[in-house]
Amino acid sequence: MNLLIALFLIIAEAIYEGLYDDGHKLIAGMLEFIYKALITLAVFVLVNMGLPHSNLQNGDLIYVLIGYVFLRYAIFDAIYNLTRNLGLTYVGTTKLFDKAQSWLIDKWGYTIILLTKFIALLWGVAWLMDWQDGIKF
Repeated sequence: MNLLIALFLIIAEAIYEGLYDDGHKLIAGMLEFIYKALITLAVFVLVNMGLPHSNLQNGDLIYVLIGYVFLRYAIFDAIYNLTRNLGLTYVGTTKLFDKAQSWLIDKWGYTIILLTKFIALLWGVAWLMDWQDGIKF
């Protein structure tokens, strides 16, 4: 089983990187998204499997996964842009998500992105902390 997992990880990454370098950026981006989504899901499942009071045991793994997606949406671009010395509000041009964000910015301005990122930050943290029913101490 370990051999199959290793082969899947290596082959899948090689395929999407090869497609990207060959100029097929859209399909490569979609394959990269699927690849990373599967790895992310596997990590959350493995980490939560044996923990007492984990979201898996409560049947609420979906809250953890959606919380992760919201938190990633809220902070990824800012960290990426700062790391690359790009402007904090820089939006790329190659990925499908970048194009969707650019469309929203053209339609309503960057304020809509900031608003949705702020809401996603609060929502993501709340669900990752298991606060979907309120803060518990």
